[in-house]
Amino acid sequence: MIKKNKTQLGIIGSGGFAREVLRLAEDIRKKKDIWIDQIYFVELDDFYTKDLVDKTRVLKFSECNLDKMSFIIAIGNPIIKKKVSNELPSNIHYTSLISPLSFVTDDVKYSKGLIVMPFTYVSCNVKLGKHVHINSHCTIGHDTNIGDYSTTAHSVMIAGSNTISNLCYFGMNSSTRQGISICEKVTIGLNSGVVKSIIKSGVYIGTPSKLLSK
Repeated sequence: MIKKNKTQLGIIGSGGFAREVLRLAEDIRKKKDIWIDQIYFVELDDFYTKDLVDKTRVLKFSECNLDKMSFIIAIGNPIIKKKVSNELPSNIHYTSLISPLSFVTDDVKYSKGLIVMPFTYVSCNVKLGKHVHINSHCTIGHDTNIGDYSTTAHSVMIAGSNTISNLCYFGMNSSTRQGISICEKVTIGLNSGVVKSIIKSGVYIGTPSKLLSK
């Protein structure tokens, strides 16, 4: 939930995905009467390099008023996403951004920091961990669990009854078979198909997907 006094959105990051999230936030603000008044990019102080990106002001984190801002981490890489999250103070307030052009069933359970881009379908009884990002034109099948900090690129198809652990990344057009599980820190390459459970961390490519590297 958004606290009523927090009317500003801080998008943590200012790269390509963050700029896409900016457009998502602007679209949500335009189509729904919600809390967003002002939108900023936010960078950790050590990574601050410019004051404007796409005509949007970039703030150093030290400049942010935590009493007035809610935040979303807009970094696709799961490892970096977790690292940034761990460097932020515990009293930071996170929000979630779900496109009005997506379909998310009423019984989906999700934690803080969720991003769902347009034209995505999230089916029934799905559970999503903290700071999960689901890009456009994706499908998350029924009864699937996705762990913390995981990210899908565009057009990913995750079948029903999957258990996806923390820190997983799915490349464009990748897919899974129903009823499988994937351990932590797995990257599925673009156009790859996962047809059996994965129990070893690493990068998997091809159909059926095979381990490329640790």
